[in-house]
Amino acid sequence: MLGMKAQSSESTLEQQWYIETACVRGIFHDRNSMPLQDAVLSFGDLYSKSGPLILSVADGHGDIIHFRSASGSQMATEVALEVFQNFVPEIKALEAKESSISAIELFVRQNVVEEVVSKWKQHVRADLDENPFDESEIESMHSRPAINFNSNPTIAYGTTLLSACVVGKLAIMIQIGDGDIVVLHSDQTVTTPIPRDPFLVGGQTTSLCQRNPQKDFHVAVIDLSVTPIDLMLLASDGFGNSQIEQNWHHNVATDIATFSKTYGIEWVSQNLPLWAAQCASANGSGDDTTIGLVLSQSIFDCQEEQT
Repeated sequence: MLGMKAQSSESTLEQQWYIETACVRGIFHDRNSMPLQDAVLSFGDLYSKSGPLILSVADGHGDIIHFRSASGSQMATEVALEVFQNFVPEIKALEAKESSISAIELFVRQNVVEEVVSKWKQHVRADLDENPFDESEIESMHSRPAINFNSNPTIAYGTTLLSACVVGKLAIMIQIGDGDIVVLHSDQTVTTPIPRDPFLVGGQTTSLCQRNPQKDFHVAVIDLSVTPIDLMLLASDGFGNSQIEQNWHHNVATDIATFSKTYGIEWVSQNLPLWAAQCASANGSGDDTTIGLVLSQSIFDCQEEQT
């Protein structure tokens, strides 16, 4: 959904937003004839009091034991959009009661996260009922006898998930596994509301296919009336791993905002796939790369003021 404008009501809190996405298969996956493992999905054709803006990115693990992870990542993005939409009335009710950020985070953890995990596993079971493991997949399973696929067949679909929902004056983020969520605030400070999990070492990552993935989900909520934002970036690890600087978040977020102010939304829409392709090339990480941007109209208002 490139260049999709999420329209606003007259409320200053319900401003206009744009969603831009790009998803490119990594050169190493291409060379090994592996399918694209990343997935991205967004919702927000009308951002008003009646509907949210949602962006989800997932990265299937793609190795020999996660041989259906391309399907798993697609299911994860679909489920996240569905669940966030279903809980919008409750979230708006909490906002109307002026509930604390910690109370909203707890609600998201106990309801949104739980439902995402439950529905993703339902999708996996339905897919297995319709498409049982074939001979080649069973052979892959036998090559790892220590892994009990019978008791946990979701292993084959293993994937990470990053999702953000903007509704009312709230920006809500959930994440399991690697990848990055970066926020540029209107005062030009840059934050990572969900910092890197210290348990993600080397190529290891937490996953939706764990027995109890709920405990490894991270949740963050931002009150936009207190700390408004200009930009949110959601990216799979193929993007972060391609960056030269270890602490790349500030420069990347401010550069994207500068490009947006200078050249406009159409330029960003045209160039985002090129940036993703560069990250996915041999000169970058070589891995599947997904970039999802949520851009506030305030960035482009600045552009109009400068012109």
